[in-house]
Amino acid sequence: MKKNMQIEGLRGLACLMIVLFHIFYQYNVFCLGQDGPWLLKHWGEFGVGVFIFISGYYLIDFEKEQFSFLNFLKKRLLRLYPIYAVAVILIFVIRSFTQVSGFTAVTWKDLLLNLTLLNGYVDKPYIEPAHWYMTTLLRTIILAGVLQKYKLHKRTEVMGGLLCLIVALKVIQRITENVWVLLICRLILMFTGGAYTGVFVLAFMMRKLADCDNLKALWSEHKKELFVIALTIVYLIGLPGIIYTGIALCSGLVVYLCLYNKLPFLENKLFLAVSKISFAWYLIHQYVAYWVEETLGGKKQSLLPAIAAFIITGLMAVVLHNYVEKPLGKINRLCCQR
Repeated sequence: MKKNMQIEGLRGLACLMIVLFHIFYQYNVFCLGQDGPWLLKHWGEFGVGVFIFISGYYLIDFEKEQFSFLNFLKKRLLRLYPIYAVAVILIFVIRSFTQVSGFTAVTWKDLLLNLTLLNGYVDKPYIEPAHWYMTTLLRTIILAGVLQKYKLHKRTEVMGGLLCLIVALKVIQRITENVWVLLICRLILMFTGGAYTGVFVLAFMMRKLADCDNLKALWSEHKKELFVIALTIVYLIGLPGIIYTGIALCSGLVVYLCLYNKLPFLENKLFLAVSKISFAWYLIHQYVAYWVEETLGGKKQSLLPAIAAFIITGLMAVVLHNYVEKPLGKINRLCCQR
């Protein structure tokens, strides 16, 4: 599939919003115990929503008839895991020699759990707080792979059933005290997800309706899809709430506009440049930024330490992208061609 440059620019914008959210808003909340600038309060949710929408849209392929779940999983893990592992080790080393308010000391057990990605499924701390997204992304990849493996992605009702299953499991968790029932619910929810599964379903519906440009045909031929979209909105309102539902829908709208090349300003050099380092920047920015801010600014929010944190983490991302991500990407492409 040909690259859409507006989607690439949107990745860059989403990454900038997440980094700025953590540096200028979340640092205040997590390290200083006070509110950050109101304007930035939901930037992180919007940025992550955009990433999930983009991932969900491109993970499903309705045209491919022959599908190998193992090849699908291998291709994506080889793309994501090596740089993730490097980032985990790097932040582990940095945290071993530094301290930030609100962060406990890391151990070798934490490192092992993070490297195996098990910590996200057993409620153990992330060495780098932003890495919770990796757990969500892995869940999304596995879910997309299973759907395509058994050709369930062609059955719209399966997505609606998935949302109903998650709601039913969460209700059961609240009304039962049976240890085994709770364990089964937890295990299933590990791989079906929560709020962000709703975003994935919306992205799935967007992909399924991508070729429909006629409102009359949309209503007459895609009633199931429209029903699942409505069900998803109810699902999102019930889990994260109305505000996040609005953010998720806005994220989807922006992705949709980019798919049809309606936002040309996203093709500027800044957003495209950030897009290239966006994954590396996301993986290493949060703890390092907090440490820089606290070291230079003490127990208060200051503009210069925040700017320094932005620049330092950005430079680290450039190095990580050019000397780790790109070389590993070449190896990945060679492995996937075999």
